[in-house]
Amino acid sequence: MRVIKPLALVILVLTIGSAACSSANPAGPSAMGSAAIINGAIVADEGSASKHNGGGTGSSTVPGLVVTVAGTTISAVVDSADQFTLRDVPSGTVQLVFTAPNLSGSVALSDVQGGDTLDVGVVVSGATVVLDSQSRRRGSDTELEGRIRALPPTTAPHTFIVAGRHVTTTDTTRYFARGDERVGFDNLQVGMRVLVNGQRRGDTLVATSVKMHLQ
Repeated sequence: MRVIKPLALVILVLTIGSAACSSANPAGPSAMGSAAIINGAIVADEGSASKHNGGGTGSSTVPGLVVTVAGTTISAVVDSADQFTLRDVPSGTVQLVFTAPNLSGSVALSDVQGGDTLDVGVVVSGATVVLDSQSRRRGSDTELEGRIRALPPTTAPHTFIVAGRHVTTTDTTRYFARGDERVGFDNLQVGMRVLVNGQRRGDTLVATSVKMHLQ
């Protein structure tokens, strides 16, 4: 009979235990926090006031509206404030499917990465679902896309509002249009769709760059 020495026995037990833990939890601790969170709101057409930002209370705009991440079991019911939250969203291009009686539509969110927090505004008009705005936080950086709703003199000098978020510009903010064409703050217009990159300071986004979508 082969005799296992005490030291060899301890190593064998530890090895078996480690393998069992790996099998039970193949992703391990590194998987924690690797998924994204999507916070959403149903907004009025053209981004005007909606229930989620003080436009009213009571039943939701679309009763029974459910949002699902396509290809997964992740889903949420849109509440009476027209808001929803999806957790543990996988990375990649994410397709959000909106379903309710007499309604079925979807919107796509590209380049979603683990650890991202996204805030999206969605317009539901009849049986149509359209992505109105999106903001994603990745560490200390924020990317905001949507239409400009206010400019000076309605706002303070060198500031504007996109999807309810105040954006502040500085002397170092860069402006782009039509690819790499250089423009400036004076080229901004209400209703123009922009992509803003910057950093959060409280409720304000300090822009490092503003890309103008002229359509």
